[in-house]
Amino acid sequence: MTVLIVLASAMSPIAAHAASSSGNIDPGQRGSLTVHKYAQPNVNAELPNDGSEIGADRLADLTAIPDVTFSIKKVPGVDLSTESGWDAVESAYSGDDAIGNAVSATKDVTAQTATTDASGIANFPDLDLGVYLVQETATPTNVTASQPVVVTVPLPKADNDGSWLYDVHLYPKNVVSSIVKKVEQGSTTEKPVIWTIESSIPGGRPTDMYRVVDLLDPRLELLSSAVTLTGGSGVKLVSSEDYVVTSSTAASGTTVSITFTEAGRGKLFSAIAADPQSAVRTVLTTKVTALGADGLIPNSATLFPNSSTTVVSNKPKAVFGNLTLKKVDASNQRALKGARFQIFSSLSDAQAAKDAITVNGSSAWTSDDKGLLTISGLAYGNYWIREVAAPDGYVASHDTFMVKVDSFDNASDYTISNLAKSVTSTPGTVPGSYSWYGGPLARTGSSIAAFVVLFAVGGALGAALLRRKFSSSAYLGGDR
Repeated sequence: MTVLIVLASAMSPIAAHAASSSGNIDPGQRGSLTVHKYAQPNVNAELPNDGSEIGADRLADLTAIPDVTFSIKKVPGVDLSTESGWDAVESAYSGDDAIGNAVSATKDVTAQTATTDASGIANFPDLDLGVYLVQETATPTNVTASQPVVVTVPLPKADNDGSWLYDVHLYPKNVVSSIVKKVEQGSTTEKPVIWTIESSIPGGRPTDMYRVVDLLDPRLELLSSAVTLTGGSGVKLVSSEDYVVTSSTAASGTTVSITFTEAGRGKLFSAIAADPQSAVRTVLTTKVTALGADGLIPNSATLFPNSSTTVVSNKPKAVFGNLTLKKVDASNQRALKGARFQIFSSLSDAQAAKDAITVNGSSAWTSDDKGLLTISGLAYGNYWIREVAAPDGYVASHDTFMVKVDSFDNASDYTISNLAKSVTSTPGTVPGSYSWYGGPLARTGSSIAAFVVLFAVGGALGAALLRRKFSSSAYLGGDR
């Protein structure tokens, strides 16, 4: 909805007629209209609206809008140099019916058009004197067109000294609507993904429509919605009374619409009038139901601040990846099945083996026949893994390793090696106990190979060492 300094009212031809005599108008003069286009602040600026040019210093806080097209049409049959002409203006082109009457009267009149430059200025020089219908006919997508205005050229000067203003300056102002979206996600798809949408509120007067629409990605399920106002206005919104939330699901995803009622739009106007920083905050809480081919889940929203304007938000993404580990024998790099791992969000949790991350109901993962295990649905970032069970015949190290999730492919990210259980004759080792070494972790993507050299004692020599150990033990105190 446009916020407009209503020049048709402030420059009323009736006021002009009352303040000055039509006889003072110079019919040989030429006139002009200069339109200055600025984004309307959320509260009405206290600027003069008498047709005179406003100094640049008083416009410093306003933002010029280029590429806005205006058209003007001269109302036929109205001669402002005569009393009858002003009588016609007073009866037909002032008050509530002025715009409608001017539109009807100029339907067959060819329009002059001009487009605002980088300074937001559109010029209509060298005009015949008369009554003009001024309309905004094209705007950027996030700008709402201002309402038409009827203005006379010339206008009486503000000091009412009986003189006339032949070069008229118009300052219609628009709300430049905006909508911004943010995403908040947890470490896994197990946690909700929260989308926060903040959309601007037009000032000036309640709009004829206000709606926020979000087409959720098909991989998202809507869990809940909440609508509030930001800022310090103190205005509270009531669901169903001030706005209605609807949703519908199709192959393209779930469409969520928040549509404000007339009462709700009135509250929006009250909020922006009380606090120019007020905005509508919509929070959609969703659940990830699938990751698709890339684990990237984008989402944008659309604002309809009125029935004629559409503004699309930015498109943030929820981002998830995979972590693939490969478990191998340290001595020969043979793939090992049955190694079991847990993953943690911090080193301290991993060291204490507490609060393991759960994804899709699983909190531990086991390597397959190829020695591979993949943990899907992890947000990008650093994690810590811990081996909690080794394959049969091998020893788990229980060491912790930091890993990084930064892609969605299933290529092996890290290789972890284990040593087989082995009997030793190390002094002080109880016969039948095992020594172990968990082996290094290598980032496959960096082509770092892990090599562990085992010195094994086997065959007859191993048996001899065992016999010697038992013999020694017996001699030191055992029965012969």
